Amino acid sequence: MSGRKWSALLSLVALLSVRAFADDAKKPEEAAKEVQCKLSKEGKKCCARACTVNFRQALGVPFDYLSGLGVRIHDARTSPDPVDLALAAESLAVAEKVSGKKAEVTADEIRKEAIELTKRRNLSAELQAVAAIVSDSALKSDLSKLAATAAKDEEESKAASDSGESTREIFGTLRVINHSSHCLRIFIDGQFVGEVHAGQTGHLHAHAHGHHNHLEAFCEEGGELVTCSEFHGHSHFLTWHISD
Repeated sequence: MSGRKWSALLSLVALLSVRAFADDAKKPEEAAKEVQCKLSKEGKKCCARACTVNFRQALGVPFDYLSGLGVRIHDARTSPDPVDLALAAESLAVAEKVSGKKAEVTADEIRKEAIELTKRRNLSAELQAVAAIVSDSALKSDLSKLAATAAKDEEESKAASDSGESTREIFGTLRVINHSSHCLRIFIDGQFVGEVHAGQTGHLHAHAHGHHNHLEAFCEEGGELVTCSEFHGHSHFLTWHISD
């Protein structure tokens, strides 16, 4: 091969290498995705609302366990713990049945919240536990089926992770840019991932199963859900902007 041809070949290889490097450099940016939302002006129900209810007085029954029920519901909501929330709902349902009355916070409300949270978290053990707690046969069957599916997904996810296979989930970093004036507690699919103070940026480790993920931000001070967002697809780096 002549010197001129050899030089041309080397130039071509160098050019291709530069392009390949440039493409690789773009990949993280291309993979990065952003979600933007604002705080709800009206807000949603406060997690601490149950703490303000005197269940013994409202229901008119002398059950000692009702004295601490509001705090128990609050703690289960903020943990969050759907199993304890479901148990609290059944405890409240018993008192409602005996008294024939209902307080401001009802067993149906707490039970519904527990079921929604359980499904969102999609953990097989929690689904099995809540299925064992609820009395409705159709709901029990539905939760049991979801538990079996979740258990299978957990096994497949573990196998994929062990083999290095990519999964369709948020796995990596959730960057929360808090433009608001509130300290926020961040949840993905009902699981707490971190806290971001007002005007600050938080880089939170995320491991959320599923192609469809639910993001929530709760106000640290009042405990109310102030904003939420949905995310579809696979991402290793997701940025969530939250503003007033």
